[in-house]
Amino acid sequence: MDEIVPRAFIETFTGIDMHSLVKGHDKHIRVLSFDMGVDGHLRDGVAAGRHTYRPLRLTFEIDVETPMLLDALSKNAEIKEVVVNFYRHQGAKWDVYGTFTFKQVHVESMQLHYGE
Repeated sequence: MDEIVPRAFIETFTGIDMHSLVKGHDKHIRVLSFDMGVDGHLRDGVAAGRHTYRPLRLTFEIDVETPMLLDALSKNAEIKEVVVNFYRHQGAKWDVYGTFTFKQVHVESMQLHYGE
């Protein structure tokens, strides 16, 4: 039996008109990879100081949203909210099992790749 791989979609990207070819997610961006991190600081085994957040990196296919994201980058525009939902297959349907919400987001960099 083939394993059904979990999926992730950007559900909200304030100011960006999103599209998708995935049935049931036509106003969302399908995320191909997601990477983020938080570093805590310990002193004598106890949390000390502020946490350091590493950049959020999302990989998705080039689509109609790409020029809008490039425009946001060129203008150093603030994106008010980005919501990424993670789905897994349960029975006959896909259910949300995790949500990340990011506020006051700035596009720091973009790399565009085409081909293998």
